[in-house]
Amino acid sequence: MKKMYRPLIVVSMVLLALLKAQAQDTVTINFTGMTPHVGQLLSFRVVDVSDNSEVGRNSIIVTVPDFELSVGGIQLDSSYNLDFWADLNGDGGYDSPSTDHAWRITLDSVKGDTTVDFAHNTTFTDVGWVNRITLALTNMTPHLGQNLYFALRYKNSGAEVERQTLTEDTAAFDVFFDNVVVDSSYLIDFFADHNNNGSYDPPGTDHAWRITLDSINGDTLVPFVHNTDFTDIEWVDEGDDVNSITLALSDMDPHMGQNLYFALRLKGSGAEVERQMLTEGSPAFDVVFDSVIVDSSYLIDFYADHNMNGSYDAPPEDHAWRLTLDSIKGDTVVPFVHNTEFTDIEWVDEGGEDFNITLSLSNMDPHMGQNLYFALKYKSGWEIDRQMVTEDSPAFDVVFEGAKLDSSYMIDFFADHNMNGRYDAPDVDHAWRITLDSIQGDTVVPFVHNTEFTDIEWMYKLTVEFTGMTPHLDQVLKLYLRNQNDSSFADTVTVDPVMQADFSVSLFTIVPDSSYNIDFYVDFNENGTYDVPPVDHAWRIPLVDVQGDTTVAFAHNTDFTDIGLGGVINSVDDLDANSFSTYPNPVKDELIIKSNRADGKITGIRIYSATGSLVLQRTDIDSNTFRVNVSSLKPGMYILNIGDEKNSKRLKIVKE
Repeated sequence: MKKMYRPLIVVSMVLLALLKAQAQDTVTINFTGMTPHVGQLLSFRVVDVSDNSEVGRNSIIVTVPDFELSVGGIQLDSSYNLDFWADLNGDGGYDSPSTDHAWRITLDSVKGDTTVDFAHNTTFTDVGWVNRITLALTNMTPHLGQNLYFALRYKNSGAEVERQTLTEDTAAFDVFFDNVVVDSSYLIDFFADHNNNGSYDPPGTDHAWRITLDSINGDTLVPFVHNTDFTDIEWVDEGDDVNSITLALSDMDPHMGQNLYFALRLKGSGAEVERQMLTEGSPAFDVVFDSVIVDSSYLIDFYADHNMNGSYDAPPEDHAWRLTLDSIKGDTVVPFVHNTEFTDIEWVDEGGEDFNITLSLSNMDPHMGQNLYFALKYKSGWEIDRQMVTEDSPAFDVVFEGAKLDSSYMIDFFADHNMNGRYDAPDVDHAWRITLDSIQGDTVVPFVHNTEFTDIEWMYKLTVEFTGMTPHLDQVLKLYLRNQNDSSFADTVTVDPVMQADFSVSLFTIVPDSSYNIDFYVDFNENGTYDVPPVDHAWRIPLVDVQGDTTVAFAHNTDFTDIGLGGVINSVDDLDANSFSTYPNPVKDELIIKSNRADGKITGIRIYSATGSLVLQRTDIDSNTFRVNVSSLKPGMYILNIGDEKNSKRLKIVKE
């Protein structure tokens, strides 16, 4: 009997081993001491070390200092990186430390379900996180076994970011798009090759859909249930008969060494197909546009940044032209000889022209004579502007400047109805929130007083205005907001390094009726840690019983104070002597770039969008310090490539 059953036992053992080898287990991080990040977004992903592929990701808004977060899908005997980060600056996107706080834990050869303990620390790692859009499709049964095509495009220009093709044998599956930019707007175009002819045909021959995403604010899940609300997405197959347009320029001597910008647009809709920027040292050169479709009509808009201010100005400040091409028949060469027959092409820089949002209020009689507070924010929560007004009229306007095309915003505002000088949740105070999706220019928002209140959870702003900091130029300043009652840390800001004698920093974590110490120091001996004065220079400003938005002025002095940071928080990243530094970062208008080598000069810079598009270039620099105006760039993450005579470096910058 034993001989008869032995082969079955062996087979069973083999099957169990195979099942175990194929089983997918879960990794869990047990977080403790995460108090500095309560109220912030924390994101976690698992990456296979062998091929750098992502296994899965998860995120949570931290509500307590101790919690767990898990991701499934790990395999027996495989090795993984556990990457996770806290959105310290609250802009919704990942910024390299110490702007955001990020960590990496490596697991070698996991043996099944795994739990890792992590206690909060300041040993940060740049995990290079990319934001992801997940298109979660369900009920796709009609298209099992058919080819499906997906493209992610910018909403405004229609420019394609990424495309994918797949064939599924399940009715529910996910499609991932990575490297998306926070506060940008997108289209997801996709279709099923329903007639199986290998190319796109408009519905209902093929089934096609378009999804619009306005101003994404980080990792975004987009659910899609199969339906018959089809859209003709005018898909261009990679195998379609596409051609090129060559713009052959000559006599461009007046613009040698200047930045030139070119855009190819569809004539009918004005939708942008492609744009390029270059700087030429020759009066004659070609610009080539690919992916042009036979029998389509186009505009070529282009200009030279003649006043060299880094942005478009209507002629004659800058020199601009428009060429019209009707129904091209194949590869096309367009000759252009420099002339002064300029056209205002109303160019919109990548990043967008600045617009105004006007909140036009009426029937505000119940709040005449009361303080009213207004804040304009990106939908991710990043605040752009706040104002306080007191009105004796029931109708008035509040104007916010600096809004960007195709960006989405929130306007939070409240009336201090009980007149106690602070925000109280409705109905005590009257508060509202207005959402604006993908603005398309100057925008007027009418508001008639009503009682549909919203608890906007107003946050108070602490601003520290520094003056006379000349002795600490090029040094690192760290500021800590600490509760007076227990010396716990409420918030922190780093200026790395100080580049101006007069500047300010802001935090949004003060609470009315609370008392704080503003502790800050400059790493005077530049050893990367806090040392008791006078080795480092440190100060303390007490704030007693704060009642709302607070501004504190600090003029440099030598009345130093030991703020007691030794052994608590003592990490200030050294600046690499062979690299560069930038300030401020995040940046709103002007970015300052500094070479940290005494014998090295900055000779050129390039700024790329998160998707790799070149958006700004300067090649005529010869300086240790350079200032560049980035006010025209759209908020989000960019890559700054700096080169000097002996080395170059890529840095991440964040545009507010």
